[in-house]
Amino acid sequence: MAPSVDSPLAVVEPPAADEPAPAPAAAVVAPLPPIWAWLATAASLLVVLAVVRAVRRGFVPVDDDAAVELRAYDVLSSHPPLIGTVSSASSTGDTVHHPGPLLFDLLAIPVRLFPHGAGVAVGAGAIMIAAIWLIGWSARRALGRDGAVVVVTVTCVLMWALGSEALFEPWPPIVTIVPGLVLLVGAWAFASGCDETFLVVVVAFSFVVQTHGSYLVLAPVIVLAAALGRLLARRRRPVDWRWIVGGIATGSCCGCSR
Repeated sequence: MAPSVDSPLAVVEPPAADEPAPAPAAAVVAPLPPIWAWLATAASLLVVLAVVRAVRRGFVPVDDDAAVELRAYDVLSSHPPLIGTVSSASSTGDTVHHPGPLLFDLLAIPVRLFPHGAGVAVGAGAIMIAAIWLIGWSARRALGRDGAVVVVTVTCVLMWALGSEALFEPWPPIVTIVPGLVLLVGAWAFASGCDETFLVVVVAFSFVVQTHGSYLVLAPVIVLAAALGRLLARRRRPVDWRWIVGGIATGSCCGCSR
């Protein structure tokens, strides 16, 4: 007597020969990071290596670097700095300072966590790494992956030309070079219609203008040119005012940190 269907001994008949067997599930392969991200990662590791080597060799900031460390240490005190370091323009007679203390604000926590000179190296290295990634991200938004590879490669060549010590140098003329490139690439992306990069433009503009007075001439020209380009491109790509408002609010925070 054959077992019934409800019996635990029931046997499930195999599919007919003419029925196709179910296809195996396709393996899900995670996409690899883009090439520009690998380049940015390699550049960031070089910065970390330069900072670690400098700290292990007993890096001690002197002259202007020491002044930067001292003022950064004062940020969390009862008398925080309100202006930047003394400018070389002071050699003409009157004492001239760079416009703002944003560099000191960014270095305030590192100099507290890593005393005896290591803090300024760690903080300046962190600024360099952030600048590398902001350049890559902005270029990716404006030019796609291939364009981002070219821009990040140019950034790596610039870093190589500056030398290893410039990767953690807090001196205003040096620490603003790569962030200045951030401003240029971010403005390019914003002018092409990538409104989300307006935040990058605002932060980079605030940093370079406050840290070194020479950017008071160049940076506004770059921003005005980017704004004009964005207005010309608004018919092709409408302006997302949320990013504009957010960027203005961010700029207000950077410019009025006291």
